[in-house]
Amino acid sequence: MTTEAILGLDLGTTTCRCIAFDLQGDIIAEAATEVTPEYPAPGLAVVHADRWWAAAHGVLGEVAARLARRQARPLALGLTGLQHAMVLVDGQGRVLAPSMLWMDQRAQAQVDWLNREARATLEAVLGPGARASSTPSLPRLRWLHEHEPDLLARATTLLLPKDYVRYRLTGQKASDPSDAGGAMLYDPGRGDWSPELLALAGVRPDQMPPIRPSDALAGRLTPEVAAETGLPAGLPVAVGSGDTLATVLGSGADGAGRALIYIGTAAWVRRQGPRDRSRFLATATTGAALRWLRDLLAGPGNGLSYGDLMDEAAQVTPGAEGLLFLPHLCGERGPVPDHGARGVLTGLSLRHHRGHLARAVLEGACCHLRWLLDDAVAQAPDEVWAAGGAARSALWMQVLSEVLGQPVHTPRVAEAGALGAAILGAVAVGLYADREDACAALAHPGPVYAPDPERVAVYEGVYARWRAAEARWLGR
Repeated sequence: MTTEAILGLDLGTTTCRCIAFDLQGDIIAEAATEVTPEYPAPGLAVVHADRWWAAAHGVLGEVAARLARRQARPLALGLTGLQHAMVLVDGQGRVLAPSMLWMDQRAQAQVDWLNREARATLEAVLGPGARASSTPSLPRLRWLHEHEPDLLARATTLLLPKDYVRYRLTGQKASDPSDAGGAMLYDPGRGDWSPELLALAGVRPDQMPPIRPSDALAGRLTPEVAAETGLPAGLPVAVGSGDTLATVLGSGADGAGRALIYIGTAAWVRRQGPRDRSRFLATATTGAALRWLRDLLAGPGNGLSYGDLMDEAAQVTPGAEGLLFLPHLCGERGPVPDHGARGVLTGLSLRHHRGHLARAVLEGACCHLRWLLDDAVAQAPDEVWAAGGAARSALWMQVLSEVLGQPVHTPRVAEAGALGAAILGAVAVGLYADREDACAALAHPGPVYAPDPERVAVYEGVYARWRAAEARWLGR
């Protein structure tokens, strides 16, 4: 019997992943590859969009081959991706320059200008209290307008990362409200790009793609890409969404009283409140800090893996014998925005080894997430959920539960963004009536990590010392 599959492509900041799911939400094929950003100077971070395309092309081909061996038939493809990083393409679809990532801090002067000189415009479009930060695309486009105006003027179209990949897959240009909103160029009242915000960015309205619903059918796989990847020509491709929306869908953790923590390259906390109001805060480097440590410690031919680091960290007692890590390796987004923040490793001694360093990175990231969660909610949430690559690690989830002092729920599919993308694809081709029905059918709960009371008490002390280190070293 032929298995039917829905594909979700998740283009992350440092990892591109494709997962094929059956119609019960179980994984039947998966492939992933790393995408390495470049850091040309402290506070700068870029990726050339051709690397995103090469990564997506590769994982789609791997999944197609595995599906063929299982005689599984793809029905649809949905996409999600990192937000805020604009891809500038010319009339032939060629990429004109590397994309500045959300963690790139070069536009702080433009952030200050927007909040000083354009506050009224920001609030008129986005609502009372709206302020620019270094994360969205708007300030970086303003930077280009001021420093490289010819480059910006040459761009025929500006695309978000997942939109660029979808353009290469189908030949169709579009974006969706979630990615447009993340760019800080979207007017939620109009449901379209904001002419006023585009003017602040120095961008022409004709440079922006049409905005369509995330679960709409965007186009179909071209014969050329089908021949290269092994996927069927004409495969329906959904518009897709930014990674936050896809992760919320794929985790099944939406709902009042719940807080969802996503831990990938960075991390964010989303608390769903009454009347569909939510509070959202984010970090700058979380999983990226672990990757930094892995790459730092892995000499030529070492072959050090994340699993190796986790195994060694598990052998170290809570508190890493006094070692503390502040994970601000590329500025900081929250809960106190600080583009000049830098990481700190304090308490080192000759006693400490690689496992201590790994555990300190995990604990520092979890302390940061507790600070974020405390700032995002007025009272403790009824449930805390965690998704993303870190949710694959039982050790990381256990440490998180003990730093927070409450159970941590995880979805059955830790890479919830890929499942969320697949959900959007399934709705686009009519397999389910709407997103709610698709989530009910495909997104299921996974393990729950309960804190050990004795370790909770230890981590109360660790957290107090961590906050004291924040105050001492960063004045936060």
